[in-house]
Amino acid sequence: MRPELVVTDLAGTTVSDPGLVLGAFRAGLDIAGVDVDEADLVRLMGVDKREAFAILLELDQDDPVIDAALDAFVARAVADAESGAYVVLPGVDRALERLAQAGIAVAFTTGFGSEILTALLRTNGWSSALVGSVASDQVHRGRPAPDIVEEAMRRHDVTEASAVAVIGDTVVDIGCANAVGAGWAFGVLTGSGTAEGLAREGGQVVADFASAVDVLLGPDPSDSVARIVELFERWGSDRYDEAVTQLEHALQCADLAETAGAPDVLVAAALLHDIGHLMVLEREQGHVTYDHDDDHEDLAADWLAGAFPARVVDAIRMHVDAKRFLCATEPGYLGALSDASRRSLEVQGGIMSDTEAQAFIIGPHARDAVLVRRWDDRAKVPGAPTTTLVERVPLLRAVQSTAR
Repeated sequence: MRPELVVTDLAGTTVSDPGLVLGAFRAGLDIAGVDVDEADLVRLMGVDKREAFAILLELDQDDPVIDAALDAFVARAVADAESGAYVVLPGVDRALERLAQAGIAVAFTTGFGSEILTALLRTNGWSSALVGSVASDQVHRGRPAPDIVEEAMRRHDVTEASAVAVIGDTVVDIGCANAVGAGWAFGVLTGSGTAEGLAREGGQVVADFASAVDVLLGPDPSDSVARIVELFERWGSDRYDEAVTQLEHALQCADLAETAGAPDVLVAAALLHDIGHLMVLEREQGHVTYDHDDDHEDLAADWLAGAFPARVVDAIRMHVDAKRFLCATEPGYLGALSDASRRSLEVQGGIMSDTEAQAFIIGPHARDAVLVRRWDDRAKVPGAPTTTLVERVPLLRAVQSTAR
């Protein structure tokens, strides 16, 4: 069964919010001469903004101070929206296109007022959705009350809440879905909500808007990130080494890159450096041996080329040769390798000669490959806590978007 209507939030769900809503809140609070902890602001993300200010300032909603604070909030938020500061998140436009092709209506909803809603939709090329979209000042009660979804249903002539999918990044989005009895309630990780909080409220936690649409329609065959997730889900439990699985190794490697302060492009390369092993497992339906070179680095690089930036692709293609390079140039490196890495070295060309090593290190992105190799060597700790694959999907989409 597919929904008739997708009701989706804006800031943090379909458009980025790099602290813009918090900044608008601060502008309103400055007018009132009040300072509030950021945690208190985050808890009110997604709530109708008049109601939020009333809670923060401990005043009735019709108090003139609320009006002044709200005016300052709106002015700041509209200016941000019109400047293009709220950028469409990677994968969203393609996902919206898929919904349209499937005949599923979309309503954008928001805790913002009408003026900000209009600016956001117009700036991001979604003006055609304005008639069917709903701002918090167009209903009697804001989220988590069901009013905003019920109004979206009315505008799209949808009579059964079970035919509605709600997508948002906050617990009030999920609370609203629950209140109306929506058939689907997705909590995305691109905004202010946490996986634990969204799940506790009853939301199905997914990486981002595009991932929610994948659940509704099935994976997009043209989406390489969805294909990456599928490969890890299917083959990630395969043993990578003596101690960890393919998925554990990939996630540990990405976390090591992030902890080292590496840019997102190298965190992505670290996460995907061995995706070629999963491609081989897929091709051979799990029946593989490791007594020969499977060229996993070239398989992965060739597949990802064009979809990801050259820096990602080159680091992946060269990470095996980086091991051969380090064996040739760094005393003690070979002895510190795991047994599996030493065995694979033999079928991957062995230790580089001095001439090979000199030629390797001057190549484009060779030093990136060496970094990935070092994280690779350390990412073999049984039971180490890591960021989840779902939490890494927004980073992959963001990095992928820079290749276009």
